[in-house]
Amino acid sequence: MSKEILQPVEVTQNDLHSELVSHIVYDELSRQAQNHTGKKNRFSPLDWNPRYIEDDPLAGNPGQLLDDYRIEADMTPGLEPFIEASAEVFLSGFSKITDSFYANTPLMESIQEKINAKENIVVVTNHGEIYDIAIILAALRLSLAKHAETKDEAPIQADHYNLIVHRMISQLGVPDEKDPSAVSPALSILQLVGETYLSFPRTENAKKAHIPLELDRVCNENMLAVLHEKMETGSQILAFAPSGSKDESLLDKLGKKRKVIKPVNRGTYRLMQLPNTSVLGVGVALDHENGPVCSMTDLTLCTDDDACHELLDSIADKHAALTGIRTLYARKQTDLDAWRKEAHLPEILVPGVASDDPEKKKLLGAIATGVSLGVAVGYVLGNYYRKKNK
Repeated sequence: MSKEILQPVEVTQNDLHSELVSHIVYDELSRQAQNHTGKKNRFSPLDWNPRYIEDDPLAGNPGQLLDDYRIEADMTPGLEPFIEASAEVFLSGFSKITDSFYANTPLMESIQEKINAKENIVVVTNHGEIYDIAIILAALRLSLAKHAETKDEAPIQADHYNLIVHRMISQLGVPDEKDPSAVSPALSILQLVGETYLSFPRTENAKKAHIPLELDRVCNENMLAVLHEKMETGSQILAFAPSGSKDESLLDKLGKKRKVIKPVNRGTYRLMQLPNTSVLGVGVALDHENGPVCSMTDLTLCTDDDACHELLDSIADKHAALTGIRTLYARKQTDLDAWRKEAHLPEILVPGVASDDPEKKKLLGAIATGVSLGVAVGYVLGNYYRKKNK
């Protein structure tokens, strides 16, 4: 039987309950997930083994069925020390991220006050790694728990922490450091951090996937309906990377490296503009030469798209200050396309410069700029002397 899905006129709830349709989507997501598995990555692929909640909540892999929109949080009390130890093993230097939050006492107090007042907090980041948003939310949870402990207050419960991730995560597992053959589903680990909501981001790569757009749309709408209902109860902390796609590395006209946060769609901005909601922007660089680092903005009210744009610009500035790499937010796809075009200027052949020389583009960019300036100056001077000698 062919595993191709034709573009459906209508997607019904039966399609979302269908193990066959879910398996076809699993195959496509597994293809995408291959970029995050292997010796140089932290993840291993997961087999098709959907979790049937009604039979055994621990059997199988969560999130592989299309009607899994939300993976509930693990409500076991006192998990914070375990989360911190596990995160430190997964990401060396994780404690530096946690310390950055905890040291910001005004921020900790503001968040706690807003949660007590039934207001929501949305946490948004740039997106250098597929797991950076989970790291940031885990660090924030641990910091708030530590802050509450100093004031002899009860910590915010696990089901008040929420994150949105690409549904592709349901195809990835984390190998045990001591026994690589033992692999835990990444979503099961995220249950320790909070409730996880699964989405189909409408990114450039996602649009090229062999998954019907209507199926994507229905799954996303159902997930957002569940999420909005929860956010309406108040006292929620929601984390996500607005772009839904990893930051892009490009070169500018002079061959100098720059990072670009990709465009954000209006649906994502609506989450940042929810009533009674403050937004915290976080610039994060997990691959920093001195270990993982982050820097956060003040809590901000995003009342319109312009305010959302400005917050993403602030996150780009935070990332640039952390890394020394010029970082930009592409407000529109045309911005990103223009920067990509700059990064692929025609090459000028230079004797003695090998085609695989890592400094080649930088050198060529500088030469190209110099040549352009030289031509311009020569043209102006030439016109001047021609007119003078007439």
